[in-house]
Amino acid sequence: MVAQDLIQDNGDLLIQNGDFVIGLSDEQHVADIIYSSPNWWKEFPQVGVNIQMYLSGSGIGDELNRNLKLQLIADGYTVGKASITQLNEELILDTDAKRI
Repeated sequence: MVAQDLIQDNGDLLIQNGDFVIGLSDEQHVADIIYSSPNWWKEFPQVGVNIQMYLSGSGIGDELNRNLKLQLIADGYTVGKASITQLNEELILDTDAKRI
């Protein structure tokens, strides 16, 4: 199944030729899950990894990677591996998540 949605550009809806752009959105959905916190989504209050909590805590570890994998599975992805590592100021996402 291929997910399509309104495309965002740096958090704003992308508009071209006076209309919203619709396109493939799996990467956008994964990013939304990573950056959102539980209770941000009215329809799905348990969705959200809350990456900011991990960054301001003791760092990125197994708990974050487990939470990410569980959140992706709950959103309809099959996931073999899912990890986020921090290299200096950059976050690196490594996942093989595919939408069911």
